[in-house]
Amino acid sequence: MSEVQIDIQRTGFPVKIGEIELWFDSSYENLVNFSKVADKAQKEAEKNIEEIKNIDIPDDYLEAAKDLPGMHEQGLKIVEFKKKQTAIEYDFMFGKGTFTKLYKKYPDYVALQNGLKALRIAIIEKIAEQAEEQDKEDDAVTEEFIRNKAKQIAKKK
Repeated sequence: MSEVQIDIQRTGFPVKIGEIELWFDSSYENLVNFSKVADKAQKEAEKNIEEIKNIDIPDDYLEAAKDLPGMHEQGLKIVEFKKKQTAIEYDFMFGKGTFTKLYKKYPDYVALQNGLKALRIAIIEKIAEQAEEQDKEDDAVTEEFIRNKAKQIAKKK
């Protein structure tokens, strides 16, 4: 008796950011999560908002810049906060550790942050394209089933 083997292919597509190739999981389960990325990112940002509130940037920041060590420290806090926000989005989209991997290769959070908008648009377009393809495949299977059923009914008459 021979075994039945069915190959399962992951649902998704590769996404290349610079030289780093990632995988976007476009399964229905993950798409539900993807649509909530903004909500999750917002909630995570709210958790960290206290950090930004504690950064003291005086109104006369140019005058205060004379205290370079203090201003440098405040600037680093802002950069870390912004990096954390960007990391949250990448990690929600592609899995934990994605931002760390990208930032190691491209240590410029602003560039990575700027790439998010284009990335979101490209992913949404690809998801729509995949949905169309899936609909066509489903329609073809349904039509085949209906034709076969009609043949069976015709043979019985």
